[in-house]
Amino acid sequence: MPPIALTDSELEAVYRAAGPIPPAVRGAFLEEVAQRLAGREVGDGLVYRVVMEVQRKFWSPPDLSRAGGVSKYR
Repeated sequence: MPPIALTDSELEAVYRAAGPIPPAVRGAFLEEVAQRLAGREVGDGLVYRVVMEVQRKFWSPPDLSRAGGVSKYR
C-alpha cells in the first residue's frame, strides 16, 4: 500500500482516536483506518468520518460491574 499523506491535524485525529482503543487491537485499528483511506482523496472530513466509524468497531466500554454498579455521582 502506498503511503497516505495526512496533515498534522489529520494524523493527530487518528492518534487521538487510537488512544482509548485497547493496545492489543490498536494495530488492527490503525490498519483498518489506513485501508479505508487508501486510494481516496484525503481531507479533514473524510479522515474524521473514517476514524469515527472504525473507532466504534474497535472501542468497547469499560466494565462497570466491578465497581458495584454505584456511581460516585449518586
